[in-house]
This record gives sequence, structure tokens and C-alpha cells, in this order.
Amino acid sequence: IEIQYLNDLAYRDTRSGTPPWRFSFRAVYGRELYVHVINRGTGTIGCAISANGQMISQQIERETDSIECMGVVPEVSKD
Repeated sequence: IEIQYLNDLAYRDTRSGTPPWRFSFRAVYGRELYVHVINRGTGTIGCAISANGQMISQQIERETDSIECMGVVPEVSKD
């Protein structure tokens, strides 16, 4: 599996390895979030992005070469 993502400095970065893979950082409202998973083998792959405990994007696919999750950090409600 190869993972391409926007890192904490908003630069594209790449990692490879065995899932599961997790990356977290602090981000401000409006910040673009992106993960691209490339399947170098067979089987089901997926990606998910969450911010402030809220799921922003989630994809799961069987027998595909790649998958993307994209989103934007939502504004935090001040209830």
C-alpha cells in the first residue's frame, strides 16, 4: 500500500507500508485535507478523514487500484 497525503505543513507527502496507517495533526478551519491510497496488491482498501470527532470523508472499495478521501476542516461550533 502507498499513501499520499497532505501533511501538517500542507505539503504532499508519501508513505508506504502495511495498513492500518494513521496520521494526525492540528489544523485550522478551512484547511484542505487529502488522502490517496494506492493498492499495490489485491483486496479491499479504504480511507477516512475526520476532524474534531466528525467524519468528513470515508471511502471503501473492493478490488480497486486506488481510492481518495478529501475534505475541509469544519468550523468548530461554540455551543
